[in-house]
Amino acid sequence: MKQLISVTPAHTVIYFTGDEIITREVEIKAELPRPLTLTPIQFSLGGTVSYRIDEVEKGKRFKISFRNVPGQIGNFRGVLKLQTNYPEKPELAVLISVQYVGTQKGS
Repeated sequence: MKQLISVTPAHTVIYFTGDEIITREVEIKAELPRPLTLTPIQFSLGGTVSYRIDEVEKGKRFKISFRNVPGQIGNFRGVLKLQTNYPEKPELAVLISVQYVGTQKGS
């Protein structure tokens, strides 16, 4: 079966060190000839990570930028659920693993 929507990378693993601001990107691409729309419906990492969705190519390619929230400690797993306009794939989940690592001194 042909893939309707591609997500690259499929599972986003984000490592942050200290309080620096780091952004990681995920690309979502429509694999059908008709336009794709994405609407966020759930984000389980609010307060830990922020995100922004940009439409790179109208109805075809999107970029999701995940950004750390300084001052966090620990490991988190979550999901960004998106509603699509494709009846064959009405929902899309972007899985996210976040690891906040302490700043190493003397290295």
